[in-house]
Amino acid sequence: MTAKEYKAQLGKLLYSLSWEHRLSQQDLSDKCGIIAAQLTPIENGNGNPTMGTLAKIAGAYDLKLSEFFVKLESKEVLAEKQKGKKKRYY
Repeated sequence: MTAKEYKAQLGKLLYSLSWEHRLSQQDLSDKCGIIAAQLTPIENGNGNPTMGTLAKIAGAYDLKLSEFFVKLESKEVLAEKQKGKKKRYY
């Protein structure tokens, strides 16, 4: 995957995990200690988070960083917004 594809995949993964854990963006922000304004570009596939940020996000979902990266690599865990409808693949 290219860097752009990883960023897009990361946004989809965060969307899927948030849906799975029933976390709003503010809930995620509170759990990981990252302000919502910093999460928005990551969720939109435009952010460039540090390893520390990714570790905090993974921890908010009760995942080890290694487990988070396995999910990131997996094509099976995707969530996409398509024409205003939420579409999930698990």
